[in-house]
Formats: sequence, C-alpha cells, structure tokens
Amino acid sequence: MQTHGFEVGSAPTPGTYTNYENLDCATTVWHDYMKFVKFGFGRTTDHACIDVRLGRMTRSEAVAKVNELDGRYPRDWLGMFSDYLGFSYLEINSIVDSFVNWKLFDGKDETGNLRKRFTP
Repeated sequence: MQTHGFEVGSAPTPGTYTNYENLDCATTVWHDYMKFVKFGFGRTTDHACIDVRLGRMTRSEAVAKVNELDGRYPRDWLGMFSDYLGFSYLEINSIVDSFVNWKLFDGKDETGNLRKRFTP
C-alpha cells in the first residue's frame, strides 16, 4: 500500500502499538477507550491477539503490550473532544464514568486510569 501512496504515522496511534490504523479520525481514540471501560479490553488487545495468531508476537510479548497500552485514558485528546462536542471536561468524564463496568475495575489510579481487577 505504501508504494501506492499510503502513509503510515510516525508514532503509534493512540490506544495501540501500530501506526497504520485510524489515522484519519481523531475521535476513534474515544471509541476505543469506551470499549475498554465497558468490556475490559481495547484496541491493543485486538491487535495483539491478531499478531499472536499470525506468529508475529509471542503471548508474553502480547501481554506486556496490553498491560502497557490498553485502557490508557486519552488525556491528550480530551481538549479536542471537548471542543468538538461542546462539553466540559467534567461532563465528558461524568459520561464516561457512567459506562464503566465496575465488575471489571477497582477504582482509578492517581493518573485517572482505571485499575483492572484482572490480568490478561
């Protein structure tokens, strides 16, 4: 695809370790985060599962990636999202928190990230 003009990002896209997906939509990071708060896994888990099945990564490498990247609160995108929706940060956080599946999480850490009750 790159030989036909497709350009990848210079850094991984938010929510995962790849640099070739969701490059044209700044709100996708919020979709991925909501998936995490509702179901306990996000885009990093999706990509890691594919890479393990295809032999591009070991399970232990995948678990390390998931623990490092899955479910990070998209703080860097909060201002843009707030402006886009016309909601305050507090309103966005209140809405997000109303969807958290508390059976999967044990509160939040000091940076606002959810603490999982489980390990991959």
